[in-house]
Amino acid sequence: MKKILPKLTASFILVIFLLPFVTLAQDNAPSLIVCNGPDCKFEHVIQLAQAIMRFLIYISTFIASALFIYAGILYTIAGDDSSKVSKAKDIFKNVAWGYIIMLSAWVIVYTLVKGLTNNDTYLKFLK
Repeated sequence: MKKILPKLTASFILVIFLLPFVTLAQDNAPSLIVCNGPDCKFEHVIQLAQAIMRFLIYISTFIASALFIYAGILYTIAGDDSSKVSKAKDIFKNVAWGYIIMLSAWVIVYTLVKGLTNNDTYLKFLK
C-alpha cells in the first residue's frame, strides 16, 4: 500500500491539473501571429504582448497551484517532523509572494499599456 500511494497521488494530481488546462485549448484566445508581414502596426504588438501575458499567467497559475498542493500534502503528512512542517510553510509563503509579485507586475504593465495607447480597444481581455 505504501508503494502505490505516491503513484496514485501523483496520477490524481496530474489529472486534476491537466483537465482544466486542456479545456483552455478551446479558449478563443488570440493567436501569437497577429499580422501578415509589412502591415504590422503598434496594435499588433500590443495584441502579441497580451497573448504572451495571458499564456504566462495561465502557466504560472498552474505551477502555483501545483506547488500549493505539494506543500499541503507535505504539511499533511509531516506529522511530528518539524523540518517538513517548516519546509511546507516556506513553500506556501514563497509561492504566495511569487504569485502576488507576478500579478502586481501584470497590473503595472496593464496600466502602462493603457496609458500609452489611450484606448481600451486593445485591452479587451480584462473585460
